Amino acid sequence: MIKTAIIHWDGVEKNSRRITFRYFLPQMSKLIIQMPNGEQLAHELSQPVITIGRHESNTIVIADSSVSSQHASLTRVGSHYRLKDLGSTNKTWINGVAVGEVLLDGSYAIRFGLIETVYEEETAAVVTGADAEEVQRQLAALTAERDAALTEAAAVQEKLAEEQKKVLALTMQQKTSQEQ
Repeated sequence: MIKTAIIHWDGVEKNSRRITFRYFLPQMSKLIIQMPNGEQLAHELSQPVITIGRHESNTIVIADSSVSSQHASLTRVGSHYRLKDLGSTNKTWINGVAVGEVLLDGSYAIRFGLIETVYEEETAAVVTGADAEEVQRQLAALTAERDAALTEAAAVQEKLAEEQKKVLALTMQQKTSQEQ
């Protein structure tokens, strides 16, 4: 099921009443890590901020002594990621050049310390025609789910506000009776 779609209106076709839509599905980036033992670890990048380093608190942990505890971060900027070295000892390298901060807008060979990785940015998918109609149905269903959840949340907030008023009134009554 599609969780997110960016809708773009193409406009009305000439001499027609038909409106066409194109749906752009969000692109997915990934970081493929080549470990010294030959193992490849692929990480799909979907979070707004991703930290990379040796310490287990990082989003992506690279257990290698050449990688700093808090080595680098990836921050989503629009449909791309910005890579920033966090003052690492052995630096962050892109295509053989040490970098401090750079916007990633394609595919790159990135090295954290001595660990080679590949950053891949997949092109956003464009869905049209019959597929677009399916995306439109799914989007309508998700919108209905969202609206129902918002209505339910509003009702819960109203009940909570009423309960808070009751608690406040009881507290004021107790305080008044204690003062007398």
